Amino acid sequence: MRFRSLVVCVLLVVSLSACSAALVPLSFDPKTKLGQAYQLMYEFDRPLPAERLIQEAYDIYLERGDYEGMGTAYQLYGFFFVSRAVVNWSHVYARAGFFDGSAYKDRFHSSAAYFERSANLFMKIDQFDSVTSVLFNGARSYVFADERDKACSTYDRSLEYYRKNIAANPGVKVTLPAGYSDYEVLVRDEKVQAKCP
Repeated sequence: MRFRSLVVCVLLVVSLSACSAALVPLSFDPKTKLGQAYQLMYEFDRPLPAERLIQEAYDIYLERGDYEGMGTAYQLYGFFFVSRAVVNWSHVYARAGFFDGSAYKDRFHSSAAYFERSANLFMKIDQFDSVTSVLFNGARSYVFADERDKACSTYDRSLEYYRKNIAANPGVKVTLPAGYSDYEVLVRDEKVQAKCP
């Protein structure tokens, strides 16, 4: 009897581990789905279910006409393509590609494209701080893709929206990486590293 119970438990664990979304609580809330996707990517190294959750969240936001939610989903998808989790699972993605049909070798371009889509959605609702952030990260993805001209122009656009945000929200505090107290200096340094003219 004990042996039979042990076999049933082992089979259950094996079947659950084969399922890409095993042990992820079911939720119909898109914000929760994005939170779960973030955890799966950055804490559990499980990009396969993370990608599915991002897409599900986006679809819900699309149905609701929620530009902020759609922009946030696409922003996370931009980070997804450059995440360590995707690199760790490159053997799967190099063979099968991604949910959206893009190939592993084009992942930096895909990342930049999703950041661009995210920016366009945030622009529709004048969320200039979010536009600034996604364009900055999109520029970095273009650097990874060895697209210097696109990287440089995207850094410039990010700076443009940073200035719009400051003008629209005087006194706003901007969160910057350690060692920086000025966004314009950060962008200047990034452009120097990217060898922008």
